[in-house]
This record gives sequence, structure tokens and C-alpha cells, in this order.
Amino acid sequence: MTTAGGAFLPVAFNVAIFFAGIVGAALLTVVDGLVLPVLMIGFGVVAFALTVYGRRNAFPEAL
Repeated sequence: MTTAGGAFLPVAFNVAIFFAGIVGAALLTVVDGLVLPVLMIGFGVVAFALTVYGRRNAFPEAL
């Protein structure tokens, strides 16, 4: 099972990068180019919040 999962991991990354490129191109055709950095900052804040929340659940005695 681990080998099969490891084999599909690069495929999942490539598909995610492909779809992110499509979404980015669609955003650039509709709105100004400055919306992408704003979205990336927003996604970074959400990712940080999810990481902090997940860490509390995964390692309750460390915090």
C-alpha cells in the first residue's frame, strides 16, 4: 500500500499544480494581476491557522 501511495503522490502534485495554473490564468483574465498576491497571503494565513489548530490536536502535551 505504501508503494502504491508513493507512486501516486507525484501525480497528485502535478494535477494540483496544473489546476492552480488554470485558476490563476482565469483570475488574471477577469481581474487585475495584484489579486494573486492577495489571495496567496490569504491562503498562507489559512494554512498557518490550520497548522496551529492541527498541531494542538496532534501534540496536545507539547503546547
